[in-house]
Amino acid sequence: MSNLMKGIEFELIIATLFEELGDSVSLTKSSGDQGIDLIVAKGNEKIGIQAKRYSSAVSNKAIQEAVAGYR
Repeated sequence: MSNLMKGIEFELIIATLFEELGDSVSLTKSSGDQGIDLIVAKGNEKIGIQAKRYSSAVSNKAIQEAVAGYR
């Protein structure tokens, strides 16, 4: 993988991995998504994923956004 990969490219790779596992994946719009980038569904269960391609620790702000997207 290239270090020049854009965020959406990373999200698409994650989506493809979940789809190969048999899950249904929806990408959220790029703005106003409350920090959730993908919604993965299998059966009656859904999870929201915030994809970050960081080489350092994820910030508290990113965690707060993911929690806000849960609601």
